[in-house]
Amino acid sequence: MKKHETLLAKTNKASEQLWPEMTLVGHTEQVLNAAVVILDIFRQSGPPEVIEKHWRRFSQLVVVAAGLHDIGKATNVFQGMLTGDNLLRRKMHPVRHEVLSALLIAHMENPLAAWLRTALRNWGENFHWAVSWVAGGHHLKLHRDQPHLKKATDRLVRLQGVPREYVFMGAHPDLRDIVGLTAKWGQLEADLPELSDISISLDEFDDAGPSLGLIVDGYVERSVQLSSILSEEESVT
Repeated sequence: MKKHETLLAKTNKASEQLWPEMTLVGHTEQVLNAAVVILDIFRQSGPPEVIEKHWRRFSQLVVVAAGLHDIGKATNVFQGMLTGDNLLRRKMHPVRHEVLSALLIAHMENPLAAWLRTALRNWGENFHWAVSWVAGGHHLKLHRDQPHLKKATDRLVRLQGVPREYVFMGAHPDLRDIVGLTAKWGQLEADLPELSDISISLDEFDDAGPSLGLIVDGYVERSVQLSSILSEEESVT
């Protein structure tokens, strides 16, 4: 797998210069700053009573999701696309980047999800799932697959035209910086996790571990269950 000195969030086709906001860390800082400004304006405008009542929880949900919303761009496929890799830029992304962000936040067993469960435990054991829904839904493409979705790019999981290797580059130092920014802006007190690279299987018959398709199916199923549970809990409080 190709080494990337700096993880990118986007490219600027009009210029070869690498502006700070084009990097994943720089983009995350911008989004965090925007989230805090919007929250301030929203509160000054007089939010609904239920949000005002739970403002600390609501604002932390927004800020933490903003900090982690694009971590799914830290893959060999996405970075290959942005850097013009002749092979990877022609490949289909197995899932959209924000869907991978959601999986890493709540469903896939990894140090980030474990850290969030600990850091957000004051809001309940499943609060990190709500963070995953906000992060995963920021392009409004997080949905259940439906038969009428005929375009491959509209589906949650794509199995055709994908690369042989799909790796989340968790060990990259930029990821630690992003988690650190999220902890700082979101006022999370738990020690930062030690992330590592994760090779995600695209083979439905791989005995080494669950395939991406099974992971996504499990995420959707658990999300449906938890959304009902959390709604019931909210109606009581």
